[in-house]
Amino acid sequence: MDDQIIEGTEIAKTNFRENDRGQDSLHNGSGSVSIIETEEGRFIQLGKDFSSTPGPDYHVYISQDRDIDHEDRFDTERQIELGRLIKGAGASFYKIPENTKFQSVTIWCKAFGEFITSANIDLK
Repeated sequence: MDDQIIEGTEIAKTNFRENDRGQDSLHNGSGSVSIIETEEGRFIQLGKDFSSTPGPDYHVYISQDRDIDHEDRFDTERQIELGRLIKGAGASFYKIPENTKFQSVTIWCKAFGEFITSANIDLK
């Protein structure tokens, strides 16, 4: 599957952490993540360098919580689901609901309640 890139202005960029306590050889991810501003709104853009271990039910979430590094820090009541992870390697993007404030992006296995990876986002 080709990389999926949304055109717009990059307003924040960071990398997924690779050594969080909730990660292991079966549950991890890496690569860059950006926030892109477009005429249609804001989007989470996973970079071309994004990759994650394979899983059956990975989803992309944003949250006001920071430093989500393990299953016990992922409060489902405080997460906003953006959708199923489109692909486990390469670029893809996800629409952020209008007027949503957030400080982190997390990849989560919904079926098994497993933390995969997360990044804090500092918006300009």
